[in-house]
Amino acid sequence: MGENHEKKVREILIKELKEAKKSIRIVSAYFLDMEIIGMIKEKAKDGVKAEIIMYDDFINSPVVSELNVNNIKLLFYGFKNYNPIIYQKYCIIDGELLVSGYNSWSYAACEREHDEFLVTNNEKGLVSGYLKKFDSLAKHCGFSRLVHVKDIFSILKYF
Repeated sequence: MGENHEKKVREILIKELKEAKKSIRIVSAYFLDMEIIGMIKEKAKDGVKAEIIMYDDFINSPVVSELNVNNIKLLFYGFKNYNPIIYQKYCIIDGELLVSGYNSWSYAACEREHDEFLVTNNEKGLVSGYLKKFDSLAKHCGFSRLVHVKDIFSILKYF
């Protein structure tokens, strides 16, 4: 795996998100890459429906307000004893393309972590398995219990 592997994966993800026509489904515990978020917002404005499963954690606060727009459904996954930890991160585009890996989808992680990624198109058995996994996780999601702000540092000064 080369030094630019993660940058390439990020570039592939952004390129494929640009091509989305119907749907984007993402599972990522911490989802903080503003360029990817911007692309999802742009596609939502074009009518593409997006569903994002992320941890109900204050670290995600800055992006919650960014993603709170039409056609984007945020699903918050809680830290409960019976909920498995989200290790693998993945994106399913139009029910056909799968991008999957283990690093967090933040700019820093995509620039520095050296995890394996899988990008596959039209492998129905594989993609349908991930769609089932998404639906299973979504059953354990709910509304956020947190107050989300764009700038988390603005509220930390009170602690």
